[in-house]
Amino acid sequence: MKHYITALCFLACLGLQSCGETGLRYTDAGAAIVLGDSSTIVTETDSYYLKDNIPDIELATSTAPPQVETPAQDSSTTADTTTAQTATPAPTSTINNEDFKGFTIDIGNATFILTGIEARELRKQDPIKDAGVSYLLVNGEITKANLVVTDSKDVTIQQRYQSRLMIQSSGERLELESLGYYTDGWKKVSGDVSGTTTVFKLNNLDAPAYITVNNAKIQSATEAALRKKKAGPKTRQQWMTTIKNIKSTQDKACTIIVKNVQWKISGIDAKGQKFTKNLRLDIP
Repeated sequence: MKHYITALCFLACLGLQSCGETGLRYTDAGAAIVLGDSSTIVTETDSYYLKDNIPDIELATSTAPPQVETPAQDSSTTADTTTAQTATPAPTSTINNEDFKGFTIDIGNATFILTGIEARELRKQDPIKDAGVSYLLVNGEITKANLVVTDSKDVTIQQRYQSRLMIQSSGERLELESLGYYTDGWKKVSGDVSGTTTVFKLNNLDAPAYITVNNAKIQSATEAALRKKKAGPKTRQQWMTTIKNIKSTQDKACTIIVKNVQWKISGIDAKGQKFTKNLRLDIP
């Protein structure tokens, strides 16, 4: 038994030695692969195998727009702004039309009032549609009146007048029509604004101007006026005596009177529409 086990061990060792020699010879025979050896590198030249059949990778993008971060507002600033806006009241009229009595012209969304006078129209006209309207003074003095524009804002007025020369004696007056009119230039009138009402004082008509005339022109105009009135010899003599020493329109026997006043009125009415109206008042 002992010899049998010894024999098996010997045979096993012999087999292992034989396998090791065979593997070594097989490796030697096939030769080991050496990096960089050109004989072991295969280069493909067929275009069919060189084609790129893999599509390019595209990164997925979101269709939603990027969210922009809004900076936080300063609460104290917002509160201050709100307070400031609230503290500014809307413009309101502090003057009612009842505060002014006089001749009223309604142009639709605004009103003109010539205070302290009465007037009438000489022809049919539409103050709303017509660009200009005219009236004749019936009662009152224009030099003591105000021109008030209500229900409007940003109102501007330009004014001009026409004047004539009149002579007076013993309570009688004689208008020298043949000397013609003096036409003043357009002048801007300043107004006092209170809400949607603007008041323009017309006291600048107290001292109207006139053309320069001498005594000869005054005498000629007086004779023409007396002929028009069909004055008698006695009346003619009285007037000629009155004007004999007049040298200019500044003489106490002379009076310059306003015969008509014209206004160009522009502004924005109660509906926010711009308007421009020409207004004329004739004085008999």
